[in-house]
Amino acid sequence: MVLSCRLLLITCIVPTALSLGPVVHSEAGIFHGRHLPEFDQDLYLGIKYASKPIRFTPSSLKQDTPNTHYNVTQYGVDCHGYGSDTNLLVKEGWTKLGEDCLHLNIIKPRTNRTRLPVLLWIYGGGWQQGATSDPR
Repeated sequence: MVLSCRLLLITCIVPTALSLGPVVHSEAGIFHGRHLPEFDQDLYLGIKYASKPIRFTPSSLKQDTPNTHYNVTQYGVDCHGYGSDTNLLVKEGWTKLGEDCLHLNIIKPRTNRTRLPVLLWIYGGGWQQGATSDPR
C-alpha cells in the first residue's frame, strides 16, 4: 500500500516538475530544461547528439524524434581523456566518466525577444580535455 502510494506520487510529481521548467519543441524532440534565476537564463544540459560510440569508431547522429520528451536538466557524462584535471572532478563528485558522453549544452536568455545569441557548448580540448559536464 505504501509503495503504491509512493509510485502514484512520483508519477504525478515528476511530469509536473518537468513542465515547470522551459520547454522547447523541435524536430529533434521536446526538451525540458531548467531555469537559472540568478542570470535569468534557460539551460538545456546533457543533450545527446549521437548514440553511444563503440570505442575508436565513428558514431552516428541521433535521428529526429519530434514527439519524444527529453529531460535535459542535468549535465551529461564526461568522456575518458588524457591530461586533464577530470580525475579531481570525478573524485569530488562533480562529474562522471563514461563512453556514452556525446552531449552538448545550450543556454539562452529567458525573454520573448527573438534573434538573440545563445550559447552552444560542445567539448573540445585537442582530444585531451574538456567536457559538457564540467560545471566550471
